[in-house]
Amino acid sequence: AKEDKFGELSALKHAVEVKASSYDGVTAADVKAITALLAEAKKMGFSDDDDEIKGIKDFEIRMKSQVEAQSQIEKALKSGDETQLKKAMDVIQELGLETGLAQQVREAAGLMQMQQAEKDLEKQAALTEKIKKSLVEGNEDDRSDEKLALMEKRTKEHEKLIAKASDSKYDFTKYYKIREDSDYLEFVPTDAKASFGARKLKSQTKLIPKSLLQLPQSMSKSAVQVFKAVLQYCGDLANPYPNTLARFMIVTALEQPALVDEIYCQLMKHVVDNNGPVSEDRGWGLLCMSTASFPPSAEFAPYLVNFFLNHRSRGGLIGNYAKLCIVQLDGRIRLGATKLLPDLKVIDTYSQRPPILAIIHRAGDLDPFEIPVTPDEDLDRVLCDSVYPQAKIPEKDQFLYGIFVIDGKPKVDMDLRKRLTLFYKKYNPAKLVHVDYFVSSWQGNEEALFHTLIKKYGPEPTAAEYEALERGAKPKEKKGILTMAISAGKQAGKRLGIVSDEVVPPAPETQWPMPWWVFLGDVFLRMVKQGVEPVFTFKRKLYVKGEKVTQELIDQARLEFRNDDLAVNDEKQMLELVALELSLRNGGKAAKDSSALLDLGLKEICPVSWLAKMTPSEIADGAEAFLSKIPANKKGMEERFFELCKQQASFGMSLFYLYDQSSVETLVAGVDTAGIHILDHARSKELQLINYRTIKEFGATSNYFWMKVVGGAGSLGKGEEVVYLNTIQAWDIYGLVYDYTHNAGELNL
Repeated sequence: AKEDKFGELSALKHAVEVKASSYDGVTAADVKAITALLAEAKKMGFSDDDDEIKGIKDFEIRMKSQVEAQSQIEKALKSGDETQLKKAMDVIQELGLETGLAQQVREAAGLMQMQQAEKDLEKQAALTEKIKKSLVEGNEDDRSDEKLALMEKRTKEHEKLIAKASDSKYDFTKYYKIREDSDYLEFVPTDAKASFGARKLKSQTKLIPKSLLQLPQSMSKSAVQVFKAVLQYCGDLANPYPNTLARFMIVTALEQPALVDEIYCQLMKHVVDNNGPVSEDRGWGLLCMSTASFPPSAEFAPYLVNFFLNHRSRGGLIGNYAKLCIVQLDGRIRLGATKLLPDLKVIDTYSQRPPILAIIHRAGDLDPFEIPVTPDEDLDRVLCDSVYPQAKIPEKDQFLYGIFVIDGKPKVDMDLRKRLTLFYKKYNPAKLVHVDYFVSSWQGNEEALFHTLIKKYGPEPTAAEYEALERGAKPKEKKGILTMAISAGKQAGKRLGIVSDEVVPPAPETQWPMPWWVFLGDVFLRMVKQGVEPVFTFKRKLYVKGEKVTQELIDQARLEFRNDDLAVNDEKQMLELVALELSLRNGGKAAKDSSALLDLGLKEICPVSWLAKMTPSEIADGAEAFLSKIPANKKGMEERFFELCKQQASFGMSLFYLYDQSSVETLVAGVDTAGIHILDHARSKELQLINYRTIKEFGATSNYFWMKVVGGAGSLGKGEEVVYLNTIQAWDIYGLVYDYTHNAGELNL
């Protein structure tokens, strides 16, 4: 009976929803019917706190507000008063009204604003002249200082803006200043009106006839020039100097603030339904440049953010571009438009590699860094300008740290049903039966739904949780899937004529440190081309010989255990580490039993290699035996955890995967303070050690790291030998060996 009543409520909600978007809108009788059914549902045992009922309750409140707003809108239209029309317009936008009366108010308010803009043309011209005098050609230091200011922690105001913009009423196509078709198509030939009208807010390769927004004629002409520049930069129209067109667009926006919203509308239009991959990518590049340079108006901001929110869940570069734009807007809205003129050299790099939002994880319970990375910034500059200052790393210690990378789970575009299923699997499995209802009720407005759910339950599942929720009792064993190098060589390596490239070297299976000269945009692009996205982590890459144990090293050991970067081959040690890790997660209190271990997130912290051999329940039962033996306090637990980690063969090493031609097997090179260790694939035993004192010379090509090794402390005997390591991580090994050998004194090697 409860399910029947819920179905009745859902059907009524849908009917009223359809009516709400009709010309006449809803009436008091419609709201009364919803109220009556909700009262019946409550008597049958439904609670106001139930997600499915809460959604209908919120809908009821919204419909009541719409009914109350009708009279205010009618009065405003009759009066023709600008103040009343503005208030009515605010109500219409707040409630997302689409009735006939609401449309009349939009048209009247838009016309009034355009008339006011025509009156203000002289003021705008004076403002433009003032801004021109204030813009300067900045240097690299100026840009670094501005970037640091932009990257300050996300403001509460921006979080509120994101929450507000998540509502589908802020779809940019609903912005009231967008011209009506009759106005927009006024000078378009009759036989072309249909095609131009259909693509008014979608990508097209022809010039627009007028500005998209209601602007005075002189400003509309400028808007058409900007759109021509957009098409030329994106390659839809020919131009020998496309980078100058991007600069022209940005400078126009900086000098004429009244055109900013128009330019953002044009850029969104350009990437919507764009069938040209290069053109679409370049359009997103312009959006990234724009959000780093100038903010939208306060009125238009939620429409712009809504657009990015609806694209951030897309896979690959597009989703990352959208996230980057959201983060950049926070600082840009707070600081206002830049005073630095765009640098043509920087713009040129946008055609070489993409800008990205680098989400850089850290060990411990620290929030990840979200760092906008422009295409001209190599890893060394990202570290020095952004990461080290935020992490508060003393200058003398900065050489010890690096950014590690691993290919993440293949990124797929998740639809609403998938997102909801995974969300409720984590927080409230009882609600899984209602997923179809939520999908039908919130389709097109999913960001608003997830804003509500996250506020009630917590954040969406992480990548690790997503994988744990997706897989069954026994996941597939962890395997890398990269087939080509992601770090470009610093310079061309020697061609090795005596080796063969017939066999593709093995893919990396653990995080590895990237060399200082790589560009994160290149890394992201190369991984996306191979069907994955990178996961970045900031942590120690160099260790001082004999250094004392610190909290930082303990946190890093815990992270590497969870990520399966530290190979634990002994089952008993693995079970004890699981018990310790989950007890540390429990605030330093030993978990009660195996059920508690599962509840604390065993599937999320247990190395994937062990989940491939045992079920979570089997691991929990085995770990339970260690709960009574672990230390009684947090400090003791951490010390025991670290002690167990130090016993593993690959502890303290950065790992790289090799193809051994003689044994036709995958081996692992572990680089640490002692030198280069050659380990078996399981990382359980050492096959060979080449210490740094025996390496006379080293270098790299795309698939080989090579060393000239002389007899001595290594295990190769006397004489000189050239050793080749067949790997797609050759330049990454080169960078790390260079760091160890060139900082030997500071590392006590």
